[in-house]
Amino acid sequence: MKTKLLLAGIFSFFNYLIYAQEQCGTESNENSVYQRTTSNFYSSKQLEGVAFCVNVFFHVIRNGSGQTSIPNYYPETMLDKLNEDYNQYNISFNSLGFDYIDKTSFSGDGEGVYNGNVAELFAINNHSNAIDVYITEKADWLGKANGILSTELVVVKDYATTGVLSHEMGHCLNLYHTHETKFGLELPDESNCKTTGDLICDTPADPNLFYFRDNLINCSFTSGSITVNGVIYYPDTKNLMSYTNPECMQHFSNGQVERMKEAMYNSPVLQAVLTCCSIKTITISQASAVCYSSAQTFYLDNLCYNTQTSWSVSNNLQILDQDDFSITVKALNASVSGEGTINATFNNTSQQITQTVHVGVPSNYIEIGRIESQFVDIFYQRWTRLFIQYVTEPAGWEWQVDYCYVKPSNTREILIYPRVVGPISVKIRRNNECGNGPWLIKNFEVIQQGSYKILKQ
Repeated sequence: MKTKLLLAGIFSFFNYLIYAQEQCGTESNENSVYQRTTSNFYSSKQLEGVAFCVNVFFHVIRNGSGQTSIPNYYPETMLDKLNEDYNQYNISFNSLGFDYIDKTSFSGDGEGVYNGNVAELFAINNHSNAIDVYITEKADWLGKANGILSTELVVVKDYATTGVLSHEMGHCLNLYHTHETKFGLELPDESNCKTTGDLICDTPADPNLFYFRDNLINCSFTSGSITVNGVIYYPDTKNLMSYTNPECMQHFSNGQVERMKEAMYNSPVLQAVLTCCSIKTITISQASAVCYSSAQTFYLDNLCYNTQTSWSVSNNLQILDQDDFSITVKALNASVSGEGTINATFNNTSQQITQTVHVGVPSNYIEIGRIESQFVDIFYQRWTRLFIQYVTEPAGWEWQVDYCYVKPSNTREILIYPRVVGPISVKIRRNNECGNGPWLIKNFEVIQQGSYKILKQ
């Protein structure tokens, strides 16, 4: 039976959601560009392999005398933390530098940062080409972004190198809390996940982990569930956008990554802070064959979001659709067969990509393949191995042999047991998703064992 962790009776469900805002001060605004769902032109699959790089600028808050307990190395450590949490999703961060803001009222010697002065702070030394990250000794929250989809955030020193920093950055990149209630309560069965909660269906419904953090053991609940007002929830206790313990903030969901990338690609606010800093080699997806009967799409990986791609293909292929991230092709006609190429060049790198693909049904083995026998003679009622030489494909073969028992195989060799004396025909062809290739045929003659009759070919 699942352990039920009951919310303290003195708090109603609504009240504890409000009280929990002490952990994060970000207001759950509904950005006009992304009301309820994003309206991106490109599919999540196209953006999956695109490399996004975000410029950031750090501001260290000191008192009026230039004193602070925030270490000088924090901007570098914070940059490392952001990249540690985001790099696995092909999102990285590039520092444009840091400065000091010497104003006692924002420091630990003053009132610190709170709702009444945070707008004033976000206006200081603001950058149009970077997300400004302000580090303070004291605030009313662990961190706060300047709204959902924004370019400013502030984080308290004691949590500046934890998942709280990546949490606030997630707000800047258009993510809501996993326990969001602005659009209504998300049901645990996810039946209303597209229009409530954080508007993302692969993040489980979350009753708000703020008051359950003491029950986490190794960042998990022993039962895997929480019961609130008789409703059982199975929240993700390691999601960066939840109110889990800061040390448990470890990952985003695929849906969250898609939402961030769609926002970066479509929002003019975020496009202004993007740059290209990927050092990974651009690669293209592979396919076993390109057919005439159906289209095949190839996607680029590690491509910077602002890269312009030029495509070309061999004359046995035709382009159906193309953009900077992908190309869709099919065989030129139903009769073509052989090797084809897909080529990509880019406006901001000298790298070029050439992808070799097979076009149509397999056929090259007709010119190079040769059917051979294990022995010089093939004897009546004796197992003999047949094989095809000078081909490299280990599987995908189909054999047919007359008047023999055959041990089935889709590899380059089979065993046959002749049931007649005299001529037999051996055929082999390759199959792929486009269909069957032509038969390669060779005739043999089966002889009585002990005879000196030479094999006829």
